[in-house]
Amino acid sequence: MSHKESEHDSALLIGIDNYSSLKLRSLRGAVRDVDKVEKWLTSKNVVPEENIIRLTSKESDKDPTYHNIYGELERLTKMAQKNPGCFIFIHYSGHGSRRPTVLTGSHEKNGVDEILLFQSGYMRDFELGAALDKLAKKAKVFIVLDCCHSGGADRDDEDDPKVRAVNLSNVILDEHEFPRGLVKEQTTKGSTSSWWKRPRDYTLLAACQHDEKAKENDNDKVNGLLTYWMLKGLKTLCAHAGPFTYKRLHRYISANMPQGGQQPVLLGQSDRLIFQKTSLQSNELAFVENVGEPKGTVQITLGAAHCVSVGARFLIYPPTFCPSKSLKAQELAKVTVDNVGGLSCKAVLPDGVGGISRGCVAMALRPGKDHKVPVNFHECNAAEEKGLRKTFSACDNTKALTVIGDESNCAQAFTVTRRGKYFCILDPGMLDIAHLPWIPCDSENAAKEVHRLLHQREHFLRIERLGNPFSGSTEWFFFNRVDRDGNVLDTNDELLEGNLIHFRFTNASHESLYYCIFNLLPDGGIKQILPSSGDGMRSIVRRSHEGLGIRLTVPESLRSTNVTEVLDIYKVFVTTHASYFDMHQTSEYFRGEGYKVLDEMRGDIEEISDGNWQTAQIKLKIRLRQ
Repeated sequence: MSHKESEHDSALLIGIDNYSSLKLRSLRGAVRDVDKVEKWLTSKNVVPEENIIRLTSKESDKDPTYHNIYGELERLTKMAQKNPGCFIFIHYSGHGSRRPTVLTGSHEKNGVDEILLFQSGYMRDFELGAALDKLAKKAKVFIVLDCCHSGGADRDDEDDPKVRAVNLSNVILDEHEFPRGLVKEQTTKGSTSSWWKRPRDYTLLAACQHDEKAKENDNDKVNGLLTYWMLKGLKTLCAHAGPFTYKRLHRYISANMPQGGQQPVLLGQSDRLIFQKTSLQSNELAFVENVGEPKGTVQITLGAAHCVSVGARFLIYPPTFCPSKSLKAQELAKVTVDNVGGLSCKAVLPDGVGGISRGCVAMALRPGKDHKVPVNFHECNAAEEKGLRKTFSACDNTKALTVIGDESNCAQAFTVTRRGKYFCILDPGMLDIAHLPWIPCDSENAAKEVHRLLHQREHFLRIERLGNPFSGSTEWFFFNRVDRDGNVLDTNDELLEGNLIHFRFTNASHESLYYCIFNLLPDGGIKQILPSSGDGMRSIVRRSHEGLGIRLTVPESLRSTNVTEVLDIYKVFVTTHASYFDMHQTSEYFRGEGYKVLDEMRGDIEEISDGNWQTAQIKLKIRLRQ
């Protein structure tokens, strides 16, 4: 792949090995990261060579000090304002750490800011975030941070030379003056200003979760692990995969990076094409994470928590899978799932199949168990019923919607009935489904809309009920609504639309956990709200808690109705290692054509065998403003 460069596209590359001025342990591969990244950028014409700025601890380069780095960010911002739409790439390799926060007003105690350490000075996370926000108003920005964000001050291997973190407990660092008004602005935002939870209009690839350690590899030519696998992924995917997104690159890195202690994280605009200015919905679904354990099997990164069941079938493609090329020509194997765990599943490889390795792409071919959504018709005339049946059959290749006859006694059946000039969907108890719209019978796509709403409603109920009965007690975490002082509140309170509410997630276990939060909306939609990018999970260290502020809103589709009160549900998925749950979102929120197949895979959860995931949810009544 060769990117057609713009004369204003630019790169800022920062690499710091030598921290002697701060009397901190030096690194060995940060400058080499910059050298290799620069070579890649120029060889692929990503940015003009003259637009690459290096700030490294090499004597021949400009010094990577706070003032030089902040000055370059300011210069790039001014350039982008004059040349909107340009692409800017920023790469930082060096030490990361933590400092007590300078922000006030957060309801979280013992607040800290993640920081990037320079040869002289350092930059706090909110300061970098503010600079990137300004830059991203006019430019398409991709930033890579190959460093630790937790600082490792509570780690027992802080002297490990491969770890890109340092303990600053005995180091005196001069505090610099922040840009005018920045601290006040960030303090006003309160608990919603966290670097890891905030929305962003740029793409950020970080070496690890905020409580983990970023490492250098251990060979003769030392590099940061993230940089090494990022460049390897770029080389592989650019050569074979056609146009691909940052999400695809991130999942390639995650699948191939050595497991244990470091989970790369992608934040922000994940569906933008790599090093470009446009977006593409990615269609990969899952990846192979292990091969041959036991012999002749393949392990795939979806499990019961993702509604996968025994009997599900997957197509396996190489890591270089390209959706625009012939799928049949790229196919390595068809496999059938025979064992389902909490966050992964295993399938037997057919005899004679080769070439399957960790990082291969897995695409769902068909659902597992027969999972039927029974449907009755009531008070529909013969022509209407015939039209509905025909549409259901044409739209539903897996026959997931099974018509069982007018007024059948099936206890689990939805009912499509006619009320005047409208089709209406009733729940299995023959009751109206709150806030589900009625469909005009004479509208051109009435049958298709009924079909869509039936699927959406069934999926909504399945995700609302989804839990892990094998995980035992949920006391390894708590999910609460709290006031600004952290006191737990009654969730039965009636709240007013527009109110700002706070949630607190507490990790009560003895290990780090990962979590993401979904909003099950009153209109039947499901949206991932944390991380705000709608992809991936957030990590939290043991015995700690984090807060999230939410402004209560009501879907616009309900404003044309006469409802005065709605039910809003917030559901958390918690795991012991990083996973993905974005496929649980409804079609208007999830990204990727490949996820459509998963709508057909909402199998029962009887096969769950692992206690490595669990859920909890909070239901809130919201009164609409009149």
